[in-house]
Amino acid sequence: MENDQEHDNETTAISWLSGGAGGSEPVLDALPSPPSMQILDALLEGGSRKVHALASTTLHRVIAEIGLIDAHELLELAEPEQVRELIDLEAWDGDRADIETLLDWSQALSFLSDEIGSRHLWGLDVELLAFLLRTQTRLYLAQRDELPEEAEGMFYKTPDGWFVIDLICENELRAEQLMAMIEKLYRDDAQRIRTLLQNVMWELPSELEEGALRWRTGRLEDLGFEAPLEALRVYTYLAPSSVLPDEGTADRALRSDPEPMGDADAESLAPLLTTGFFPSALAELEPGEQQRIAQALTLLANRVLSADRVNPTDSEHASHSLAMLRGRLSLGLEHICQGESARSASVLAHVALARIARVGHSLVLDAAQPARDATRDGQWGRDGGKLDLLPPLLQRQLSLLLASRPLLGVDDPPRPFEFLRDIKEAQGWIAQALDAATLVPLDARPETIPDGITLADLYRTTVVNRVLERSDTPLDENAVVALISEHRNPNARSGLSDAIIDAARNLMQERMPSGRDLVAPAQLVEHFFEELGQTLAPLSPRDIDLRFMTGLVFKIPEK
Repeated sequence: MENDQEHDNETTAISWLSGGAGGSEPVLDALPSPPSMQILDALLEGGSRKVHALASTTLHRVIAEIGLIDAHELLELAEPEQVRELIDLEAWDGDRADIETLLDWSQALSFLSDEIGSRHLWGLDVELLAFLLRTQTRLYLAQRDELPEEAEGMFYKTPDGWFVIDLICENELRAEQLMAMIEKLYRDDAQRIRTLLQNVMWELPSELEEGALRWRTGRLEDLGFEAPLEALRVYTYLAPSSVLPDEGTADRALRSDPEPMGDADAESLAPLLTTGFFPSALAELEPGEQQRIAQALTLLANRVLSADRVNPTDSEHASHSLAMLRGRLSLGLEHICQGESARSASVLAHVALARIARVGHSLVLDAAQPARDATRDGQWGRDGGKLDLLPPLLQRQLSLLLASRPLLGVDDPPRPFEFLRDIKEAQGWIAQALDAATLVPLDARPETIPDGITLADLYRTTVVNRVLERSDTPLDENAVVALISEHRNPNARSGLSDAIIDAARNLMQERMPSGRDLVAPAQLVEHFFEELGQTLAPLSPRDIDLRFMTGLVFKIPEK
C-alpha cells in the first residue's frame, strides 16, 4: 500500500510537469501541486531529456517552487538556453538588471560541475556577464597599473596573474561568490575570460545593460512577452458572431523552432480552474494536438501576463491572470460550440486560442453594456458613474462586472466568468438594477439623497407617503408611528397591510413602460416590502428612534 502511494505521488509530480501529454490526464487537469521534493525527484528520474523538454517558463515555476539552492541537480541537467531564459525571467526589474539576483545565480552556477557551470555562464549574454563584472569590480592590469593603497572592497589576483581585481560587492560573501565565478571561468577557458576582462575595463555599465536588455527583450518576445501596449490586443473586442467553428485560423505547431515552448506543459500555466469547456476539450485531444495547444497556450498566456503588466515571477498575480484567461477560453469555446461539448475538439482544431479568448471577453463586455450605459447616465448613483443607490451586494456584483477585467461576484473571492450561465446570472443582476431605477426615475428623486439610502428606500418611502396621504418627504416620527400602528400585519406574508402592498403595485404599474412584462418588477417590489416588514416587525410605536432605523428615508430630528 505504501509503494502504491509513492507511485501515485510520482505520477502526480510527472503529470504536473508534463501536463499529461500522451497519457490519460488532460493537459490542463488541475492536479494539486505536489511537494517540491516530489517534483524534483520526478525530473531527476526523467533525466536531461525530461528537463530539456520543459519550456523555460515552466522550469522557472519549478525552480521557484523548490528554491534555487535545491535546484543544483536540476540546473546540471538544463540546457544553457534554458538557464539564460530563467535569468531573463528572474534577474530583471523592469528595464534594470537586478545585481543581487544576478549574484545569486552566478553563485548557483559556480557550484555546478566545472564543465556544466562554465557552459551555463558562457551561455549568458556577454553583455550581461560584462555588466555584472563592470559594476562589481575595479580592474587593474597587474604589470601596468598602480594599485590604490587600500582596496575599496577586497583585492583578488586572477589565476593567470594578469589582473588584480578589487571586488567591490556590498559584503564579503558577495565578493567570494563573484570570485568563485571568475575562477570557474578561468578553469574553463583562461584566454576567453582574460579577453572579457580586458574589454570590461573600457565599457560603460549603462551601455552593457542596454545591450543585455535588447537581447532579453527579443527572447521574451519569442516567448510571447510582448510590450504591454502591443499585448493589449488580447483584450480587443471581437464580435462573437464573427468567429466560425471551422474558420481555419488555428495556431500552427512550432515545427521549425519548438525549443522556446518545450513539450506540452500547459497544466502548469493555469491550474486554478477544473471545470469549463476548455479543460474538458483538452482531455479529448490526441497527444500531438495537446502539444500544439500547449505551445499556443504558452504564447497566449505570456501575452496576457504582459498585457496585465504582471511579472512572471509574481506567482500570486500570475496565477490570477492565467485563471482569468482560462475562464475566457472556456466561455468563448462554449459559445462557439453552441453549448455542445462534442464539438469542442473540432473548434480547437480550427480556431486560434487568442480568438476564442477574445470571444469570451467580448461576450462579457456585451452583457455588461446596459450596465455601463445606466452607470454613465447616473441611474444607479447620486452622480454619473456611481452605483451607490444600489444595495451593497448588487453594488459589488456590478462593480466587478464593469471592471476592465470583469469578474463574477457570486463567491468570495470572486471568480472568472467561465460559463454561458455565468453571463445569464450577471444579466439578471443588471435587469434587477434597471428595474429598480425604473421604479425610481431620475425626476422622482430628491435633489439631495442622504448617505446610505438606496433606490428601494426611496420607492418604499414614496409608497408609504401615498398610503398615509402625506407629501413625498422624509418620514418623521409621527409618520413611522402611524405606519406601525395602522399598517403592520403579522399575518400577511410581507408583514404589512393590503393597503401598502396595493399602493406598491399601483406605483409599479404607473412607472413601468406600457407593454412591459411585470413579473420580474412585481417580484422586486414584493422583495422590497418583505424587507420593510421584517424591519418593522420587532418595533413598538412607543419606542421609535429614527437614528437607528433603516428601509425608509427618515427626517432625523436635531438634538
